[in-house]
Amino acid sequence: MLVREILSVKKEAKLSASEVIEVEEGKGDEDLRCNNLLTVCQRWLGYSDVPRQAVLSLVMSLVLSRLDYGSATLVGLPAYQIDRLQSVLNAAAQLVYSSRRYDHVTPLLRELHWLRMSQWIDYKLAVVVYRCLNGLAPSYLASDLQHVVDLDAQRRLR
Repeated sequence: MLVREILSVKKEAKLSASEVIEVEEGKGDEDLRCNNLLTVCQRWLGYSDVPRQAVLSLVMSLVLSRLDYGSATLVGLPAYQIDRLQSVLNAAAQLVYSSRRYDHVTPLLRELHWLRMSQWIDYKLAVVVYRCLNGLAPSYLASDLQHVVDLDAQRRLR
């Protein structure tokens, strides 16, 4: 629905709706998908007559949903790969606010209430652990989690 609204706002756009859907479906390599997704968003939403709320909702549905998917499993990822994910998040924030490439991104992230990627991964892991400890997670996850006080090795340290 949102893509159709943007199509009606900018009829002379040089990008067809099929290209947006193709990128949204995520065909091809993961890095290529993120790069294509940002390119599509920049080409579509780089116009000043598109409302910021529409840009934000499209970025959240297309970009942030991809970054958020399985983010708790990204614990232990090398720093250079987390930096690549952070650059996608930074580009999304710059896109929402139509800021220039070399403007500071931290105030934009604060304004949007978005965590940095490493903090986001830690938060998602903490949510999964909380759900496991409180019986809100699926049994296959909760069964693998043990309290530290229940481990024999921990008792030997005392």
